[in-house]
Amino acid sequence: MKDLSSLTVLKLKELLRERNLPISGTKSELISRLKDIDNDSEDSNSVEVDCKECGTTLSLPPDYSGRARCPTCRLIFEFNQGEPSVQSAKTYVVQYNDDSKFKFSAYWKGVAFPFSSFGIFFFLSWISDSEDILFSGMWITGIASVVAIIAGFANGNRGFAMGCLTSAVLLPLIFVAGCFIYVIFFFEYG
Repeated sequence: MKDLSSLTVLKLKELLRERNLPISGTKSELISRLKDIDNDSEDSNSVEVDCKECGTTLSLPPDYSGRARCPTCRLIFEFNQGEPSVQSAKTYVVQYNDDSKFKFSAYWKGVAFPFSSFGIFFFLSWISDSEDILFSGMWITGIASVVAIIAGFANGNRGFAMGCLTSAVLLPLIFVAGCFIYVIFFFEYG
């Protein structure tokens, strides 16, 4: 490999991204990370395994036995290669694609989805003075939340799905608490 110290930090980060390694740190840390991975790859050969679902080739250490996850289709499969050694006690993780990581921006969108949809029905029932719209809104919001949770997990958008799940649990609790408060104030202040 060429002299890594002559490369810019951006080029070093690009090389680290290609190897699915962390890109944070100083230039010397980036260089040592690249040298470590190059030394490991020279010392040991890797075993290439094809994913049973999509055919993507995964590189695993030769003495690794255990679970592997395909970064493309996310299939988890068992990989057994002889007896495990001390080196295989390390945890080898096949990293996710960036689009499947938990994103807090998507989480807050997921939290806002059930609240905003129920808020629309609440507003409509308030301006029309109809309880039927409010009760319909409770059912529709619940069903839409469950569909959004399933779709979020199915599409790999875990942040949005977990946000919807949080709201789907909190919204009924807040509604029930609001009903108790309403009843207390109704009987107290008539």
